[in-house]
Amino acid sequence: AYLAKYILKQITCEEVAAEDLKYYDEELWKSVEFIKSNPVQTYIGTFTTTRKDSFKNTSTTIALKERGDKESITEENKAEFVRLLCEYHLVESIKEQFEALHMGICSLIPKEAIRVLDSEELEFFLCGDHEISLIDWKENTRYKGCLLYTSDAADE
Repeated sequence: AYLAKYILKQITCEEVAAEDLKYYDEELWKSVEFIKSNPVQTYIGTFTTTRKDSFKNTSTTIALKERGDKESITEENKAEFVRLLCEYHLVESIKEQFEALHMGICSLIPKEAIRVLDSEELEFFLCGDHEISLIDWKENTRYKGCLLYTSDAADE
């Protein structure tokens, strides 16, 4: 399994974007894409979002900025709404968990080394290649204290 792109971007201090919502919540991403590509008259809303707690089976309305529950989304401010919505879901709502993960990664990889990587390079460094080469695996496996399986041994 790989880390989500928006997590890797935060570790390497890259900006998260609306496209990153796809890896967080596909339905939310579709909603954002609808908002971005349609005039405001087709939907009504304020600068709020909903935070769901699946353990307690509750929902809480979160203002994305001060008095956001009182401010309507307009054509002029919808880009700000999308930016704040992404920032909340991809950064603020997971801040505590992200900080713990970040501390763990920084205990293994020096911060100076992380600073020179982008999110794709960090993903490769942490998770490796998407393909597994059996030839490479066999050539670089060392057996110690066990019998090596060969087809000759199986025939006896």
